[in-house]
Amino acid sequence: MNILAFDTSMSACSVALVSDNKLISKQERMNMHGHSEVLIPLIETVLYDSNTHYSDLNLITVTIGPGSFTGIRVGLSVAKAINTATGINTAGIMTTELLAHEALKKRVSNNLPIASIIDARRAEVYIQIFDNKANPLNKASCILPQHATQILGSEKWCLIGDGSQKVVKFMENEHNIIETQNPDVVLLAQIASEKRVKMHQLEPAYIRTPDISQSKKIQP
Repeated sequence: MNILAFDTSMSACSVALVSDNKLISKQERMNMHGHSEVLIPLIETVLYDSNTHYSDLNLITVTIGPGSFTGIRVGLSVAKAINTATGINTAGIMTTELLAHEALKKRVSNNLPIASIIDARRAEVYIQIFDNKANPLNKASCILPQHATQILGSEKWCLIGDGSQKVVKFMENEHNIIETQNPDVVLLAQIASEKRVKMHQLEPAYIRTPDISQSKKIQP
């Protein structure tokens, strides 16, 4: 099974081609802005380097957020465009869920609950917590870092994501911290292949409420 996976939800643009759970080709650029200029060339490079055509693909999977508002839109738009042009099946995964499984894969201790924490800018973070098997315990939310203890309590956690340092300074205990600027797209493809998490349609998980609300229509 050939899976093209890509992520644009955080501070990098990453693309990987995985076949039967083995990495075939991968490209990555640290690029907080300008995902729209980088993503398609990276996809084309991955396919070219592996001598793979779109017709060889069985699935396209992409992170749906939370994360960068613009990055998420770019990733989903490209995935939808490829689906429209080729008919290749698509599936989305929550960025926080992917990070939790990455923590499960990387960490030394397997008995800690996991908190996926993504920098949401504007002095906020996106946070979602999981048990020690990466099963979600709540829905992702957008909060101030100093309010994270209301969710995390006083127990010890495995923290993962580029927002972890913003939160940990408000916590008393020492925690297992895995810092990453972008999720593992190879793991993204493997999870999608094995259906280890709930797969989503290509709809964005923005979490943060809109800055501008639609005004009420003025009656004549």
